[in-house]
Amino acid sequence: PLALGLYTVNAVYGDTITMPCRLEVPDGLMFGKWKYEMPNGSPVFIAFRSSTKKNVQYDDVPEYKDRLSLSENYTLSIKNARIGDEKRFVCMLVTEDDVFEEPTIVKVFKQPSQPEILHQAQFLETEKLQMLGECVARDSYPEGNVTWYKNGRVLQPMEEVVVINLQKIVDKSTELFTMTSSLQYKPTKEDANAKFTCIVTYYGPSGQKTIQSEPVVFDVHYPTEKVTIQVLSQSSTVKEGDNITLKCSGNGNPPPQEFLFYIPGETEGIRSSDTYVMTDVRRNATGEYKCSLTDKSMMDSTTITVHCKSLNL
Repeated sequence: PLALGLYTVNAVYGDTITMPCRLEVPDGLMFGKWKYEMPNGSPVFIAFRSSTKKNVQYDDVPEYKDRLSLSENYTLSIKNARIGDEKRFVCMLVTEDDVFEEPTIVKVFKQPSQPEILHQAQFLETEKLQMLGECVARDSYPEGNVTWYKNGRVLQPMEEVVVINLQKIVDKSTELFTMTSSLQYKPTKEDANAKFTCIVTYYGPSGQKTIQSEPVVFDVHYPTEKVTIQVLSQSSTVKEGDNITLKCSGNGNPPPQEFLFYIPGETEGIRSSDTYVMTDVRRNATGEYKCSLTDKSMMDSTTITVHCKSLNL
């Protein structure tokens, strides 16, 4: 792999970096050395090997203490690769009259953790922009990107409907990135079984890769749009002396628990749970029965006719 015409070694964080010297060994070689270059270009020598005495010396450079090994063919290995190893290293072979140099660029990569969706909303409410959750992928290098998906399709930012905010934080000691993407979302009723996932896209030694979170599903709350009244009775005909149970239901989620029931002869609605029972009814119970939500919105009605008791005992 060439970068700007320079030889590049791609290493994985925590693994061993192996850099061949990549120079022909000249006649009359006395020793080989490795150095790296500081950002301002000044050299820091880190390893030395004599070609005659076969002895190896490592310079006193704190960040490379106990991490280096220089082989007989002048290949330098650095164990436990870290982000600070992204430098330009130079192999030098020295004879009595000449110095030969060959640089190598080191790039370090670290795959992030599998993204997780944290701080999940307990439920979503329609017609309301709310925080759905935060997707967190930790310890990446270089920094990664986060994308949200609903049912396998990318969620594109859209004003007041999809609001995404990505933050990248660098750990001072490891120099690794943690990406946190928050999603604010305004759902519809159709999102009741939608699977939300997030994917982190990152660069590895062999190019771009992705890791996906586990999916999350939310309970979606929406208001009642229709109220229905039913008569629950033993037989199809209601006779004097029967009991009548009225049941009212609303199609919202969660369904309403309380209703107003309107009974013939009563001016005000009677507040009750979703069922209202009348016992031992008389002929004057014939008429129109209604129920509504407690705020008097959404109403449904039904007519009940109470028949005389039949005389054939």
